[in-house]
Amino acid sequence: MSRAISTVKGINVLGAIVAVMWIAAWGMAIAHRSFDYDELEHTYAIWLIRNGARPFYDFFECHPPFLWYPLGIPLRLLGDRYAILFIFRALTALGHVAMLVAMGLNVALSFQNLRQPRAL
Repeated sequence: MSRAISTVKGINVLGAIVAVMWIAAWGMAIAHRSFDYDELEHTYAIWLIRNGARPFYDFFECHPPFLWYPLGIPLRLLGDRYAILFIFRALTALGHVAMLVAMGLNVALSFQNLRQPRAL
C-alpha cells in the first residue's frame, strides 16, 4: 500500500513540474512569438470601433464583432500603444485557460455520473 501512495505522490510531483514548465513556455511564447495577422486585424477593428466606425457598415470584417466591444475598454484606457497587442494576447490566454478549466470540470462531472459496470 505504501508503494502505491509513493507512486501517486511521484506522479503528482511530475505533473506539477510539467505544469510549471508548460506555463513558463506559454509565457515566453506570449512575450516573444511573432504576431498573427488575425491579432493585428482584430486590434485594427477594435481601434476602428473606438474611433466611431461601425462594423459591416463602415468597414468590412470577416469575424463576428462580439469581442471587439469589451476589448475596446483596455484600448481606451491604455491608448494607442504597441503594448496593447501583448495585453490582448494575455487576455486571450486567460480565456483559453478558463475554457480548459471549464472543459476539465465538465469531463470530471461526466465521469462522476457514469454508472459502474456490474460484475458478471
